[in-house]
Amino acid sequence: MWTLLANAASADSITDCRAPVSDRASAERVVAGCSQLIAEQREAPQALLAAYFKRSLIYVQTSRFDLAVTDMDEVIRRQPDLGQAYQVRGTAQGGLRKFDLAIADFTSAIARDPKDANNYGNRGSSYLQLGKTDLAAADLDKLLALAPDNASMHSVRGSLRFMLNQPDSAL
Repeated sequence: MWTLLANAASADSITDCRAPVSDRASAERVVAGCSQLIAEQREAPQALLAAYFKRSLIYVQTSRFDLAVTDMDEVIRRQPDLGQAYQVRGTAQGGLRKFDLAIADFTSAIARDPKDANNYGNRGSSYLQLGKTDLAAADLDKLLALAPDNASMHSVRGSLRFMLNQPDSAL
């Protein structure tokens, strides 16, 4: 009987962990479900990886950046070639204002997926936070080479070029 109850609890955890997030209450249900799956350690390795990943995403969305970093550390330990894990951890590091660590993570994400324009924008934003405007501008150029229709980034790049006293390249 206890096995049946444990299996039912595990099934609920899987359902909760896989549920969509629409508000704070649903986010907390998903975190609880993923946490239970992780604690039980009875699921397949890929299911556990997905639970850590999803919980980390919710931690980022709810500004619990330290917890997000811890979960992404585990994802990266289990699957070091997953570029999205470095992107999420970099975002969390930025939330913690650890911009050097964020830059390192975004650089790792770029190495794994050099065509993901978001990583250049994220790294460029981190460079800006550290006052490294030339490096930020270079990343914005790379982002726009990959996503030329990104109007908001064209505006940001123009402002940055103007700030760098490069008005001719601001357009």
